[in-house]
Amino acid sequence: MPHVTLYAVPGCPRCEEVRQFLRGRGIAFDEIDVQTNPLAFHRTMIFSGTPAVPALDVDGRVVVGVDPEGLEELLRD
Repeated sequence: MPHVTLYAVPGCPRCEEVRQFLRGRGIAFDEIDVQTNPLAFHRTMIFSGTPAVPALDVDGRVVVGVDPEGLEELLRD
Protein backbone atom coordinates (compact mmCIF):
# COMPACT_ATOMS: atom_id res chain seq x y z
CA MET A 1 0.00 0.00 0.00
CA PRO A 2 1.43 3.40 -0.90
CA HIS A 3 2.12 6.08 1.68
CA VAL A 4 -0.35 8.91 1.10
CA THR A 5 -0.20 12.40 2.60
CA LEU A 6 -2.97 14.92 2.02
CA TYR A 7 -2.06 18.60 2.34
CA ALA A 8 -5.30 20.45 2.98
CA VAL A 9 -7.09 23.22 4.86
CA PRO A 10 -10.20 22.92 7.05
CA GLY A 11 -13.46 23.80 5.37
CA CYS A 12 -12.11 23.31 1.83
CA PRO A 13 -14.77 21.52 -0.27
CA ARG A 14 -12.20 20.21 -2.75
CA CYS A 15 -10.10 18.83 0.12
CA GLU A 16 -13.20 17.06 1.42
CA GLU A 17 -13.76 15.51 -2.02
CA VAL A 18 -10.28 14.01 -1.91
CA ARG A 19 -10.78 12.79 1.69
CA GLN A 20 -14.01 11.06 0.66
CA PHE A 21 -12.32 9.58 -2.43
CA LEU A 22 -9.56 8.06 -0.29
CA ARG A 23 -11.88 6.87 2.49
CA GLY A 24 -14.26 5.36 -0.05
CA ARG A 25 -11.43 3.18 -1.32
CA GLY A 26 -10.21 2.28 2.15
CA ILE A 27 -6.92 4.10 1.65
CA ALA A 28 -5.16 5.22 4.81
CA PHE A 29 -3.63 8.67 4.65
CA ASP A 30 -1.91 11.24 6.79
CA GLU A 31 -3.35 14.75 6.67
CA ILE A 32 -1.44 17.96 7.19
CA ASP A 33 -3.25 21.26 7.72
CA VAL A 34 -1.15 23.75 5.74
CA GLN A 35 -2.97 26.66 7.36
CA THR A 36 -1.47 25.90 10.76
CA ASN A 37 1.80 24.42 9.52
CA PRO A 38 3.77 27.04 7.52
CA LEU A 39 6.59 24.59 6.80
CA ALA A 40 4.15 22.13 5.25
CA PHE A 41 2.64 24.93 3.17
CA HIS A 42 6.12 25.81 1.89
CA ARG A 43 6.82 22.14 1.16
CA THR A 44 3.62 21.80 -0.91
CA MET A 45 4.61 24.84 -2.97
CA ILE A 46 8.01 23.30 -3.67
CA PHE A 47 6.79 19.86 -4.72
CA SER A 48 3.61 20.94 -6.49
CA GLY A 49 4.78 24.22 -8.01
CA THR A 50 1.62 25.94 -6.78
CA PRO A 51 0.11 27.01 -3.45
CA ALA A 52 -3.09 25.12 -4.30
CA VAL A 53 -4.80 22.57 -2.09
CA PRO A 54 -5.67 19.80 -1.97
CA ALA A 55 -2.26 18.39 -2.77
CA LEU A 56 -1.55 14.70 -2.41
CA ASP A 57 1.85 13.11 -2.04
CA VAL A 58 1.68 9.44 -2.99
CA ASP A 59 5.08 7.88 -2.36
CA GLY A 60 6.79 11.07 -3.52
CA ARG A 61 4.56 11.64 -6.55
CA VAL A 62 2.21 14.59 -6.47
CA VAL A 63 -1.37 15.25 -7.55
CA VAL A 64 -2.80 18.73 -7.06
CA GLY A 65 -6.51 19.41 -6.98
CA VAL A 66 -9.32 16.92 -7.44
CA ASP A 67 -8.15 14.46 -10.10
CA PRO A 68 -9.81 11.05 -9.58
CA GLU A 69 -8.22 9.54 -12.70
CA GLY A 70 -4.76 10.76 -11.73
CA LEU A 71 -5.24 9.46 -8.20
CA GLU A 72 -6.42 6.06 -9.41
CA GLU A 73 -3.34 5.82 -11.63
CA LEU A 74 -0.94 6.75 -8.82
CA LEU A 75 -2.59 4.36 -6.39
CA ARG A 76 -2.41 1.46 -8.88
CA ASP A 77 1.33 1.82 -9.48
